[in-house]
Amino acid sequence: MADTTREVPREEWKAFFDELGRSEPVPRVAVEVDGEDVGAQFESESATLAAISYDDKDDVLVVGFGDGGEQAEHLVYNPRRVYALDRDGEPSAIEVEDAEGTKTVINFGG
Repeated sequence: MADTTREVPREEWKAFFDELGRSEPVPRVAVEVDGEDVGAQFESESATLAAISYDDKDDVLVVGFGDGGEQAEHLVYNPRRVYALDRDGEPSAIEVEDAEGTKTVINFGG
């Protein structure tokens, strides 16, 4: 099957991220941030996904990750667009763009 990229409509964000957060087995992820102010940098090159959810009340995406006792969170405030790259019907990467144009890329299997 081919890779497909799709934009996830805003009204589906909460359910989309809630479902990703319940993935079994729990995926490993790489979290990369790329923006004018920060450049391109990895927050995690490979860690277990602990949680991922979109809070529509506060308009923030929360990504929790870590291994052992080391846990970290990455927050995307005021997301504007969410793209999902699917491989064989499963998400392989998510790109979230915030209001300032900063992109957070979450690669599954990281």
